[in-house]
Amino acid sequence: MYPEVVAAARECVGKSHYRFWPEISEAPHIVNCYTFVTWAFWQDGILLPNCLRALLYCGIPVTDMTQLRDGDLVFTSGLKCDFVQKHESRANGGVGHVILAEADGTGIHACSVARCVVQAPLSQLLSGPLHLRGIYRLPVEWYRPSSPPLITR
Repeated sequence: MYPEVVAAARECVGKSHYRFWPEISEAPHIVNCYTFVTWAFWQDGILLPNCLRALLYCGIPVTDMTQLRDGDLVFTSGLKCDFVQKHESRANGGVGHVILAEADGTGIHACSVARCVVQAPLSQLLSGPLHLRGIYRLPVEWYRPSSPPLITR
């Protein structure tokens, strides 16, 4: 669905460095999970909401992992904290991390443990300390501003 987004994200694997609260202007060199995903979508001219909580409510639920498409957003618990509290309807116990999914079942994300952007099978990512909270797909008609993105490679 969003192959350009995934292609941009793949370019960052092993290159982009992780920091807990980077500015979006530091992407793709320094990222956290949210700024990384935001930057990747910018490369396809797509503007995402300005916080993880808002992003969680933008997509259409994907209920079957076998139906993944490039660019689906996989929300999980956080390693250190959850930014979207467990009582919110889509948080399903608390959300603290977002992973960019690929149609083949792999995920690309800014990893606080590895301190960089990594690519791994979602089954592997979700079998450790990260717990799946939901998968959402942005509608194809998602917001594309008429002016060029401010964030570049």
